[in-house]
Amino acid sequence: MGGIELFFVTGPKSLYALLGGQIEPGGLPSGQVVIRYGSTGTNLYTEALASDYEVVRSGLPEEYLESVVAGIRTGLDEMAGKLRGRLTIHVAAYSDIGSCRAIFEHAAAVLVRLLICPELFEKDDQLKSLIQLPT
Repeated sequence: MGGIELFFVTGPKSLYALLGGQIEPGGLPSGQVVIRYGSTGTNLYTEALASDYEVVRSGLPEEYLESVVAGIRTGLDEMAGKLRGRLTIHVAAYSDIGSCRAIFEHAAAVLVRLLICPELFEKDDQLKSLIQLPT
């Protein structure tokens, strides 16, 4: 079980995404992915990294679903298909201003790498390179 919360301030604009999930090993179809999505827009997430700067809400709006799927594919490709079990994404948060498809795709790819190979995130220099936004 793990999660990733990304908050980047890029000049006057910011980018924000939070995703959490787990890999359930054993007995389950290997390689299956389950993503829980939807948001009423009413549940505020006040403990978010971005909450001092903008409104953050819990849930994953449907508009970001395809981006999360694309990010999961990217992460699985980078991990050479090492997923053993079912990957479930069951926690998410987004901001009204700073969230976009690109940041959710990136967050999903990082989350997959974290869940499959957590030792990649043990050193600060590795962590910075893994969460760095693509240019």
